Amino acid sequence: MKSTHPFKVKAPIESIYNNVLSAEGWPSFALGYQSLESADHNWPDEGSSIVFRVGFGPWSAPFNATVVEHERGHRFLTHEEAFSGLWIDDAGLTLEEEDGTTKITIIRDIKSKSPLIGILILLVFPLRGLTARYAKRRIKAMVETESPSGCGLC
Repeated sequence: MKSTHPFKVKAPIESIYNNVLSAEGWPSFALGYQSLESADHNWPDEGSSIVFRVGFGPWSAPFNATVVEHERGHRFLTHEEAFSGLWIDDAGLTLEEEDGTTKITIIRDIKSKSPLIGILILLVFPLRGLTARYAKRRIKAMVETESPSGCGLC
């Protein structure tokens, strides 16, 4: 199910590239992010991939993210999978500079190869608003302070 979440930051697009779209930055605003396991040297070019871990408490799982579209300064989309495709997230950002700020729109399309899991995703869809609020706060902290490590629970 696709959703979009627009917001503005007081930062130029280059700051977003340096912090949010870096291999270390991209997964770090995901709720439950734990660590970056590997990254292609050419990230965030189209076709490049990263592997990161997401989890809660002692449980975690690797997520594979591949850049499927990248129009520098305007649009960045990834295809992310975990659990052999039981969790799929086509995620990305659009960017527009406006009077010293940048309008960012978070794009999420979460689905599953399994019809049963797909139904469960629809049932928990309202929780995505919570994860979008977390991502917005995290991204703002990352770019408005120019710190890729940002804050832990902004």
